[in-house]
Amino acid sequence: MSIFEHHSVDSMGDGSSAVQSLRHLGLLYHSAAEFIDTVTSFVDEGLAASQPVMVAVPGQKVASIEARVKTNGAHFVDMTEVGRNPGRVIPAVFEFLEQCGEGPARFVGEPIWLGRDAEEIAEAIRHEALINVAFARFPITVLCPYDGDALPAHVIDKSWQIHPAMIDGGHQRVSGEYRDPAVVYADAAWPLPPPPSGAEVRDFSTDNDLSKMRAWVQRFGWAADLSMDRVDDLVLAVSEVAGNSVRHGGGGGSLTMWCDDRGAVVSEVRDAGRITDPLVGRYPPGPDAEVNGLWLVNQLCDLVEIRSGPSGTRVRLTISS
Repeated sequence: MSIFEHHSVDSMGDGSSAVQSLRHLGLLYHSAAEFIDTVTSFVDEGLAASQPVMVAVPGQKVASIEARVKTNGAHFVDMTEVGRNPGRVIPAVFEFLEQCGEGPARFVGEPIWLGRDAEEIAEAIRHEALINVAFARFPITVLCPYDGDALPAHVIDKSWQIHPAMIDGGHQRVSGEYRDPAVVYADAAWPLPPPPSGAEVRDFSTDNDLSKMRAWVQRFGWAADLSMDRVDDLVLAVSEVAGNSVRHGGGGGSLTMWCDDRGAVVSEVRDAGRITDPLVGRYPPGPDAEVNGLWLVNQLCDLVEIRSGPSGTRVRLTISS
């Protein structure tokens, strides 16, 4: 029997007894050989069943898996690119599924690797929980590898809370620690640290304010030694978020900007509005649809952190050269 065999679980955490279309498996691996063998078997099994397969793993791992897969046809991408901002991954899978049609499909995604910083790991964990929401009704099997020997203990603990079933030591079992995705990704569970002292702040409310704000953001990007292209991305991303604040966030807000210890530019837009859809910014625009502002922001930024509640919304953007 395959270790990827389906277990019946309530992946939405709503108490329903119905088997969901989604199969979301975590993989704890303890060596490079175990990682390659397990992922390759998962890919081969899908291709043998004529299922479209997408593999998103970091860097050299792409070549290692691709070299071992027995059948051509899988779609490989470098997770350090598509998942540099974890908010890009679900849109990429949506686009993959759109191309696949209605049949069963498979996806391998490893968004957490050694060297990611705490903010990136937090967003990757929340992304993993949101997979249970985004693809609950899709006939897709998702395998998410975790380096069980290299990653911090709290990440491994979270993997058991995020995945209805886990593969560890070559065996799959239902996770007794699995939690309602809404609890795992809840904004209140992931508070953002305050901006550093010395961060610059500007308020905005009108179109004229937005024009002045864009000029200030451009100057800030130049002073931070961002490349010309990245300054353009910075201005566009901040403008999109601030424009949403004017239209939907009570008519205006504030923008705070600073450089982090790696030289990246961090911009935080705050307003009085509230975002209720946890997948906002993760729906890709269709061929005839207007580009969603926060989807575009996710594509432009290295990291996007959104926190929203009764006291308002904070959208924090990080862009580096």
